[in-house]
Amino acid sequence: MTDLPHDAEHFVGRYAPRATPALAGRPRVPTLADSLAHFRRLPGMPAMLEGLGPGCRCLLQGCTAPTNAAALQRFLDRPQGRQVTVTAVDLLDLPTIYERLGWPIPPMRFVRTDARALGAHFAPGSFDLVVQDFLLNCAPPAEAPALLAAARQMLGPGGLLLLSITDSTGLHPLPAIPAATFAARHGVPWRPEARDLAALLPDPERRAALLAGLAERVVLGADGEEATLITAPHGRFEFFVPIARTLALLAAAGFELLLRDREQGSDDHGLECSRWRCLARAVG
Repeated sequence: MTDLPHDAEHFVGRYAPRATPALAGRPRVPTLADSLAHFRRLPGMPAMLEGLGPGCRCLLQGCTAPTNAAALQRFLDRPQGRQVTVTAVDLLDLPTIYERLGWPIPPMRFVRTDARALGAHFAPGSFDLVVQDFLLNCAPPAEAPALLAAARQMLGPGGLLLLSITDSTGLHPLPAIPAATFAARHGVPWRPEARDLAALLPDPERRAALLAGLAERVVLGADGEEATLITAPHGRFEFFVPIARTLALLAAAGFELLLRDREQGSDDHGLECSRWRCLARAVG
């Protein structure tokens, strides 16, 4: 697979080194290194990581930034050393994108696949640690149970999941459109499984005109809990639910929550948000 979404290079390119002239003046995009720095400060985290032993097979879902492998190595290292191997799973062909952007290929194995279909590539229990860094904000909420179940399948009992997710509280001040009235207002049927405006409206000219009035607006699901943020400049969707719902899904997937912490901040759209860092252990 070498075909790429029309905005793939722009999306990944946001994670270039901040010295890149093209990014001057843009808001800083949080990376996995930021998430790991927060996890490192949580009480009890060093002891939890010691349980991983001298080697760690790590599965990273939603990779994007080329610095992620090095960030994980630093996070998981210990005084006597630890052998860390990183496998990155993403819907995008990241090596091709890195090459087009002129970036070096980081030291990790890449598998281009849907993170719900990991069983087609790996045996159960193949990893000691799974990292989902805001993956659930990039996938429609209906996919969350399968994403967490697949992560659990990849871990043996006692394996760890590092989960970062932004909840829906920061969206409340933004203009909201009920999904039930979206088609009547905009002439395009709303589909909760869509990941961007291109999936709703393939014609680029009509899509650009629609995006002009919808960027930074929220579409609310029928239950009032699911919220989809439409982002500029390409109409990508970001997905949000209350944190209580995510924690319930973690338990249903076979995880025991060990640590949880919240960080207030703003994303690259200037949205004030609550980022949750959760450490969970595979049970059963």
